[in-house]
Amino acid sequence: MRHIGTLPNENAARRFTAFLLTQDIIASSEQDAEEWIIWVHDENNVAHGREELASFRQDPNGEIYLQAETAAEQIVRKRLETEKQNQKNVRDLRSQWSRQPGSQKRPLTLSVVVLTVLVFFFSNGGSPRRRLTRSPSSASEGPSFSLNDTLRFCSIADYGRTGDPLVSIKKGQIWRLITPILLHPGGIWHLVFNMLWLWQLGGIIESRRSKLTLAWVLLLTAVLSNLAQAIMPLDLPAPLRPFSGNPIFGGMSGVVYGLLGYLWVTGRLDPGSGIFLHPNTVMLMIGWACLCLTGLLGPVANTAHFAGLFVGMAVANFTLNPRRQT
Repeated sequence: MRHIGTLPNENAARRFTAFLLTQDIIASSEQDAEEWIIWVHDENNVAHGREELASFRQDPNGEIYLQAETAAEQIVRKRLETEKQNQKNVRDLRSQWSRQPGSQKRPLTLSVVVLTVLVFFFSNGGSPRRRLTRSPSSASEGPSFSLNDTLRFCSIADYGRTGDPLVSIKKGQIWRLITPILLHPGGIWHLVFNMLWLWQLGGIIESRRSKLTLAWVLLLTAVLSNLAQAIMPLDLPAPLRPFSGNPIFGGMSGVVYGLLGYLWVTGRLDPGSGIFLHPNTVMLMIGWACLCLTGLLGPVANTAHFAGLFVGMAVANFTLNPRRQT
């Protein structure tokens, strides 16, 4: 904020600052002894403001200045109305949490959370160490059953025998394209982190769009992020090593980043949708994904993170661009 000059009285100062507002220059006045100091708020407008002040002093009662106060009032009123409307459209994560108590408007989100939690406890957290096996008396009826191995992208036995990450899919076990999102071998905090974000981000899509929209965004990001993670080579060169693949993985993170990407792009392309993610939320999630690349957090399915993010962004772009063109 810079001082550009003074005027002799309050009326002149008020009239001149109103005129500046009509010129897209925000200014204010302040009394100092017997004069009124004029302040311009933006440094880039200081020179322009001084030129206008010199012109005003030559004819402070000119018609253009006398009409400025009425025009300035209309500008202020319009800006207040715009700001009020924008506030109605804004739905940050905190407001979503407070305005959607319980599961009234997010039954699908709640169902996925409950299913994932149940799988976590019945599969020993997705760890490969414990198996749910049939009793010895029924061993002759068929092979032992492992919930973890059934839900992974690829059966450990099949992968160990062939080295092909798609071997189980090729056998017709199509569910494996999706079910790895239900496993959380990283432990309880891995589960809690993902479920909190799923509840928040998935809840926004379900309540502001529909259950159907959430369902197909969730399924599409699950399939493509899982597929990308599984088929990436095991040993990439040093710069790309954090993106090395492995078909024996689990977690909802790829989907969470897919929902983030969908909401982020939707909020930017369609402000009237009422969907808004605070920039700090986006920066936090992107920062976390980048931190995972360092290896400080242990083995992480980094490819799934970024594949999910890009898929979610692409889905929003694809669905919203035709709407914008019409």
